[in-house]
Amino acid sequence: MKIKVWVLSTCVPTEARPCFPEVFATEFEALIAFDERMREEWRIQAPISDEGDLLDYPDSPEEAVEIIAKDAGPEWGRWELTSHEIDVTFSRVAAKEEARTALIGAFTLAARTGLLDDLNEAAGKDAVDRVYEALASEDEEV
Repeated sequence: MKIKVWVLSTCVPTEARPCFPEVFATEFEALIAFDERMREEWRIQAPISDEGDLLDYPDSPEEAVEIIAKDAGPEWGRWELTSHEIDVTFSRVAAKEEARTALIGAFTLAARTGLLDDLNEAAGKDAVDRVYEALASEDEEV
């Protein structure tokens, strides 16, 4: 399965490597963050027109990047928003192990807090015993 993520980062001006990366699950969230970062940069850099007036923030963060880069020069670390497709695959065994770990943690917490008795009562002793047996099992069908 492939998922798409958006990465917003700036760079170290003297090196060709990103820094301060932020990862977003939706393009909408990423664009909002990009606009917020660029508005912060705009306030810090305070670009001025040829007449000496402060410029208004442009229509897009991409436009702001270009104006600030031109105004600040090469010492400014440019912000960039990129999208990436990531192949997310997992094995049944790994998923089963994660579920087993979560269930063991839940049952341990229930036992420590006295809720296990309530669970036994609500689900029936037999159901709880079957869960414990399944957790201990290496059977592929668990």
